Amino acid sequence: MFAIDIRDMQQLTQKLKSGKMEIVEAPVPQVQPGQVLVRNFYSAISPGTEGRTVSDARKGYIAKARSRQKEVKQVVDLIRQQGLKAAYDIVMNKLEALSPLGYSCAGEVIAVAEDVLEFSVGDFVACGGNAASHAEIVAVSRRLCVKLSPSVDLKDAAFITIASIALQGIRQAEVQVGGNCVVIGLGLLGVITMKLLEASGIRCFGIDIREDAVLRAREKFRFKAARAEDETIVDQVKHWSSGYGSDAVIIAAGSSDTGPVDLAGELSRQKGKVVVVGTVTTGFERKNYYRKELDLRMSCSYGPGRYDTLYEEGGVDYPVGFARWTEQRNMEAVAALLADGKITFSNLISHTYKLTEAPDAYEMILTRKEDFLGIVIEYSKPEKLEDYVNFSALPGAPGKPGIGVIGLGSYAYNVMLPILKKEVNLAAIATSSGINAVYASRKYHFRFGTVTPQRLIDRDFINTVFILTRHNKHAHQVMQSLHAGKHVFVEKPLCLNLNELEEISLVYSSLIQPKPLLM
Repeated sequence: MFAIDIRDMQQLTQKLKSGKMEIVEAPVPQVQPGQVLVRNFYSAISPGTEGRTVSDARKGYIAKARSRQKEVKQVVDLIRQQGLKAAYDIVMNKLEALSPLGYSCAGEVIAVAEDVLEFSVGDFVACGGNAASHAEIVAVSRRLCVKLSPSVDLKDAAFITIASIALQGIRQAEVQVGGNCVVIGLGLLGVITMKLLEASGIRCFGIDIREDAVLRAREKFRFKAARAEDETIVDQVKHWSSGYGSDAVIIAAGSSDTGPVDLAGELSRQKGKVVVVGTVTTGFERKNYYRKELDLRMSCSYGPGRYDTLYEEGGVDYPVGFARWTEQRNMEAVAALLADGKITFSNLISHTYKLTEAPDAYEMILTRKEDFLGIVIEYSKPEKLEDYVNFSALPGAPGKPGIGVIGLGSYAYNVMLPILKKEVNLAAIATSSGINAVYASRKYHFRFGTVTPQRLIDRDFINTVFILTRHNKHAHQVMQSLHAGKHVFVEKPLCLNLNELEEISLVYSSLIQPKPLLM
């Protein structure tokens, strides 16, 4: 039996080893400082990014290695540092772990951290980033969350993060009102890019290799569009652009060859800009880029702040005078366009799935057995969150200490847990990720999981706590455990400064005999 301490929620996961998808029951995430807890109403699937992730996961080891050469180099370095067996164990743990999917969703705020003042319970919001996954409830950073006007349909709002990627590409193109722009790739990202260009007063021309995508762009969205293989494509764009060539070309396609980049060079005017938004090979024919002095640019996801831990997790904003359009401000701009009726995404939606049906959506994306564009996952409204587990019904195994483990990083996975599993009763696990708690319970036979360390410490069937979290959390969790009368093993360091050391010493000296062990 495996129990969790708060009403379970459902979340879509996959295994990187096999690509197997599964809807798991996992603990509701805990709100950390700088975060808001959001009940999802809808989340949007990104066919390009997520489809590629699922496709890579289903490949064999050799194909995986070819598509992830950076990770292969890391594994080679790991073998040199720690040996073949240690490297193999680390890689297998990574591949076998449950991995979330999704990064663009919308719903209702149900809790906020004490240091978050700009959001309130009951606000409707759009969310982005790795935490904005296909799950009933998500905990996201304040910098990856934007308020919505009451006039915005939450189904439309589920696409705001994806649209922010398109908007950042347009910003990189620096095309002005009255100018023109070619968009290569007419999938979801390309169509959204063209919608945003039109809303900004910029003429646009779409190109794709697929006839059905071109026809859809022409007939459904009334865009000017043509096939990339059309022998007259260069002449068409030149005529459309008054004989100059395009001011900018945005590549919103995925390709393993240089075709899109080379075509962009042919279509651009003198000193034009080529912006890469999709995943394409950037080696290219030099001729057009050299003669026209073209500016080739990369567009980084939703905008400035992306991949910056201090911004995304620490909540430290960039001054507007130095970074006018951060990823959050890009999301706000899209939300404002929706609220003002300048754009709509409702006519993008081709399929809607329940969360339990989500694996079918990815199967459709990979097999292309149906035409698709915008795909959303719809969530049923969950009941009120409440405790439901009778903890006293989970006694420890006879003759063995009840071990609670706080933290589930690579050291815990690859060093501590394999040792502990052989010697003790692994009774409970506390980790910030609910799906990691589920995976650990399956692999190491924990019987209770939580995202709140204090709930683990408070359990009567736990008499020993192993603290394997980040260093800055050690001192506080050691004192919490000692106050509760638990034996403590804390991975080095015990604490980070003399003040923390003195606090631990005072707590320990105040305990009555027999004192618990602190190692």
